[in-house]
Amino acid sequence: MRLSLLFSDTELGGGNRSDDFLEEGLFCDTLKGIFDDAKKNPCDLIFNGDTFDFIKCPLKDGSYPRHFTEKRSVEKFGLIKKAHPKFFKIITLFLKLRPDNRVIFIYGNHDYDLFFPLVQKAITKAIAGNDLSLQTRILYPGFEFRDNLLFVEHGSQMDYYFKVHPEKFVHPGNIHFPEPFLMIPWGHNALYEFYMEYKERYPVLERLLPREFSVAGLPRKLRFELMFGTIWYVLKSFFYTQFVEWHDPLRRFHPSVFTRYVTKFMKRNFHLDFLHKVRAKLRKSSIQIFAIGHNHTGTIHTFRGRRIINTGTWRDEYLYNPEIDAFLPKMKSYGYVLHDEKKVHIIELREVSSKQEVIFFEDISEKFLSKMRYLKK
Repeated sequence: MRLSLLFSDTELGGGNRSDDFLEEGLFCDTLKGIFDDAKKNPCDLIFNGDTFDFIKCPLKDGSYPRHFTEKRSVEKFGLIKKAHPKFFKIITLFLKLRPDNRVIFIYGNHDYDLFFPLVQKAITKAIAGNDLSLQTRILYPGFEFRDNLLFVEHGSQMDYYFKVHPEKFVHPGNIHFPEPFLMIPWGHNALYEFYMEYKERYPVLERLLPREFSVAGLPRKLRFELMFGTIWYVLKSFFYTQFVEWHDPLRRFHPSVFTRYVTKFMKRNFHLDFLHKVRAKLRKSSIQIFAIGHNHTGTIHTFRGRRIINTGTWRDEYLYNPEIDAFLPKMKSYGYVLHDEKKVHIIELREVSSKQEVIFFEDISEKFLSKMRYLKK
């Protein structure tokens, strides 16, 4: 019998304005509240991707370079560790509950950097120190993990805009950029060269959901600045930048990718739905539980007698409620699965109430979005 605790999309940042993991204390209290259960049976604490937000974590000088090298990723993790000491401490305590408890980190699109050995070493040391008995129980299996009847995958590999080629994931470098770097999706360019400026100016903006509604409610000047800025950046990248900087593989912008981005933006379709791909995988396997994350929507579905559990997110997000014309803080959630080789005994999506404040629609203004981060540790 093994207990699996499934968390996804915690997105720990570097403690700056773009850090969206604002309820570290709530996370630690929640995990500590499960400690009694984690003592009864061998327990896996599974972080199913986007545990660390390397994407929106700058370097020490505040910059966001496009090329993700091992050295830069280790530097970013140093900032993440410093910003969230309680997170690593509670994981250490979890491992010490039983000698067969494990911590497992799956790759997500915000923490592809887990691929680097020195990043794994830094994370392991942050949790286990020099204790070898703890170090050996911290695992980095890659993009997916399976145990008994449970299969775990973040979901970004089923997302056209974020999937990467596992065997061609690291570019060896070239004469223009000699260090090996990650072959991250094209969309990361837009994030660094256009959107991060807005993220730092208005930290709460992209956490107001649904995004097409929150954008529509922005002050006109800011709304047009975002819309036309996005269109200009995409067009410039496709028709100009990729040819001028032809030597940089991160600049290559395939026509099919360009078409999809434009279509998605024009339709204002910002949703991520890959449930049909999960069902297709289940048809071809003996998996009884498929755990995913990525789209930040905590749900449980039944498909042909098997379960699909999306464990939601622990980043700071808000959902619009038209009845009170306000954005309410989203529930945090995690998966609780008790299983063995032959049977799934318990599967639950457990929700935790956020302690953040309500944001009223009438209060949204450029000044408000710039000022508020709603930091509560």
